[in-house]
This record gives sequence, C-alpha cells and structure tokens, in this order.
Amino acid sequence: MAYPKRFFILFSMMMIYMFSTIRLSQAQVTYEQGYEPVIYGGVGVLGFDGNIGKVQKLSIFSDNRLGYNFGFEELVGQGFGIGLEYLGGQLQKNERSLTANNNFQSDIMSIGLNVTYHFDNDVILPIGSMVAPYVSIGFHYLTFKSSSDMIAANGENYYYWNDGSVRNIRQLDTIGPAGVPLPMDHKYETDLHSLALSTENLNYSQTSFAIPIGIGVAFKLVPELSVDLKATYYLTMTHYIDYVAGTGMSGLSNDAYLYTNVSLHYNFGLTTTGTAPGKKATATPDDDSYYSSAKNSKIQPKSNPSGNSAKTTTTTPVPSSNNIPSDLKVADTNNDGKISTQEINAAIDALFNGDKRYSVSMINKLIDYFFEQH
Repeated sequence: MAYPKRFFILFSMMMIYMFSTIRLSQAQVTYEQGYEPVIYGGVGVLGFDGNIGKVQKLSIFSDNRLGYNFGFEELVGQGFGIGLEYLGGQLQKNERSLTANNNFQSDIMSIGLNVTYHFDNDVILPIGSMVAPYVSIGFHYLTFKSSSDMIAANGENYYYWNDGSVRNIRQLDTIGPAGVPLPMDHKYETDLHSLALSTENLNYSQTSFAIPIGIGVAFKLVPELSVDLKATYYLTMTHYIDYVAGTGMSGLSNDAYLYTNVSLHYNFGLTTTGTAPGKKATATPDDDSYYSSAKNSKIQPKSNPSGNSAKTTTTTPVPSSNNIPSDLKVADTNNDGKISTQEINAAIDALFNGDKRYSVSMINKLIDYFFEQH
C-alpha cells in the first residue's frame, strides 16, 4: 500500500511549500476572536499500540496506515475551544517471531467532542502569533471491524513452525511429507469477530469509547488560515481491536493508537478590530482603524458651511511655524508654518510604517490642529 504513504508525503510537501512562500502582513493591527467557528480537515498516519507487537516490542510507528479527519471548533474565550471531530482510517499490526505470530487490520471510525486550549490567547501569546501551540483532550465514540491474514492465496491455512517457516500443515503432523512452505499474501480475509464467535462463542462488541489526548502547533499562513501539525494518542476502552481468537490475547491490556497528521484550518471569527467578541467594530478617534480609514479616504478640508456654490474666501491669517505645538512640528515637513492634508496623510503613513516619532494620540492632535488652523 505505497500509494497512501506517497499521497501523505506529497500533501505534506505542498503544505510546507505554501507556508514557506506566503508571508504575513506586517501591519500593526490588533486581532480579536469572534464567535464564528474554525473549520479544518487533514490527513495523517495511524499507528497501533496494543497486544499484537508486545512480544517483539514493535514500535507504534510500525505498520502505519492512512487516516483522515475533519471537524469544527467553537472558540469560547481565553484560549478555550469546544469542537466536534471525525476520524477515519485503518489500523494494522504484523508480528512474526518464533513465539508470536499474529496480524490484524481494522477499519476504524471515531466521532466525538474535544476541548482545546490555545496558547495564542492574548494571555500567554498574542492572538496574531505566527506560531501557536495548543493541547486538547476529548471523548469519542469508536467503531471498529477487524480481520486477520490466516489463509494463503491457494486457500490453505497458515501454520507457523518453530524454525520460522510458514507451512500448510501443523509441525506435529510429521507423518508423510514435511509440508509445503506458504508465502503470506497479506490479504486480511478472516473476520475476527466471526471467528471468535464460531470458535469460542465470544460475541464481543465492535464499538467502544476512546479518550484522545493531543498536542499540536499551528503555523499561520495568514491570520485566519493555518497549517497545523498535531499528534493525538487515543486511549480506548477495549482490547478487541487486535483480538486473535483462541490465543488468549483477550486478557491483555486495552488497545491504543496514535494519529499524527497535518491539517488546514480556517478561522471565520478572527478580525482586526478592538471590540469584544461577537460585536461589530466601530471606528473612533482612539482606535487605529479610525486612522486606517482616514488614510484610505484622505482627509479633506472642511466643506463650505453656507452650502452656496459660489466660491468663498477667508481672511484667516496663516499661522507662523511658532504657532504649531512643538510636538507636532515634526509633521510640518515643508516648514511652511502650517499643516496640510498631504502632511497628515504622510504622518499616518509613517505611523503605520513603524516610525517611532508618531503615535495614535499625536495623529489625533494633528487632525484637531489641522481644523483649528482653517
């Protein structure tokens, strides 16, 4: 099954390429999380940790299989989120030794609730952090359907000999020919639940519950969109996922599995306002968005208050440069003793470009002075 692994590698490379080529905006903005959900979907690999593999102490990463997940999350404040997630895929394990020879493959599906704590919550890290770790725990409903490779392609049963070979007769059946070696075809044709029922009269449940414990990190392509890497360990409440009827395996510990994945997340509720979650932002003179709006519209002199179409003139004397407050003189770039709309726009540009000589309160005073001089 090389195709799923190649697909996962290709998907991962695409995500890494996107992250390396897309840059976050450098504008100095404040992020606020609203009540809209975060939706996501991803692919990964599933590794099994259970009874099969204990004798040889096989790694949880051996016999990885493809998995996929999707879900949504509602952020409820201070970094906490509650979400619903679906996980599907396959588990597999193969153990071959002189003392233990078992294998299984299982189609699994789980769905349930997760509680997540995000560190980019403006308490530990800013909401707009490009790299944001998080942890999660949940409670899921699990279904599984397991099978084993016990029969060769020619229809004969496998028998494991103490010399490590697999043959078509038991080792004790030594009368006559010594048996024919059988190659294992890795086709999981024997349903383990049906086998347990027929050989041991054991009708075990093929459903259970699982507790997923995860840790992840989000790499933000833009504030609302991120590529996440996450590892989740699922503790199940059953030991029958890898059950091999008639071998005594049912008395061992509960099964578990690890899901390591990459996913794409989109946050519908992230905004660049300074208002409370769930409220529409309004621009005020104390809000950076007010000056952003002023920057886009370009400040114009006061309109003719009389409403007449005839051109009017004023006799207001032009103030000298000494009349400009000392903390505003830096904006009078042409040294003509007055503040123009072009100079205010230039000051706003400088503020957004990070010029330390300008501040929000200074821009506010500069606008007030502009209208006072007319």
